[in-house]
Amino acid sequence: PDKPELRPIIAELKIWNSASKAKAGVKQHLEQLTVRETRGALVFFIKGRDHERPRSSLHNAIAGSPGFDRWTTAPATDNWPVARFRSTHIHPRHVQVTVGDVFLERSE
Repeated sequence: PDKPELRPIIAELKIWNSASKAKAGVKQHLEQLTVRETRGALVFFIKGRDHERPRSSLHNAIAGSPGFDRWTTAPATDNWPVARFRSTHIHPRHVQVTVGDVFLERSE
């Protein structure tokens, strides 16, 4: 049988600071994907005591990023939703980016 082609996933780790920095992270990530790469991952580390407010802000920032097309899995139903973007950096195409977040609770 034919072996499936294995492709690495380009993933980036970011610290959640603000919506504008999240959008900049999306732009940078899309620019780093080559023509053959149609999937990627962004993982944001969220520091604090409240996880839901930053998570909601993160998902809104992703949806407001240039090139955002739609969520292929909704943030409300999936802890690591997948966003679809139209990337025009090298060659116009659609790219799917898994958006994950890791909560780092601050101690008192």
